[in-house]
Amino acid sequence: MEAATISFDLRGLATELKERLINVPIYQRSYAWTLEEIAEYWGDLRGAFSEKAAEYFIGTIVLTPAGSSNRFHVIDGQQRLATTSILLAAIRDEFKERSDAKRGTIV
Repeated sequence: MEAATISFDLRGLATELKERLINVPIYQRSYAWTLEEIAEYWGDLRGAFSEKAAEYFIGTIVLTPAGSSNRFHVIDGQQRLATTSILLAAIRDEFKERSDAKRGTIV
């Protein structure tokens, strides 16, 4: 029997969302962050921007292959991933609302 290997990549969240099809398996819990967790996340993110940080570590997101070469299941980090996706969608929608078509359609 061949030993399983574990590998990791240090890739940005935007790269993951752009290049991979990511889904949350049915056995994972539903979105459960409360206003307290969201406020803490938002505070951390705002702090990184105000400090002009070159990078912001959102935390580890664990993915596992789910069949095809670019399809993955989220094993850990789904709450952070979902919250960040909602934030990015809200920013995109705001650009569209302001008729900024160029930034409102960035994929």
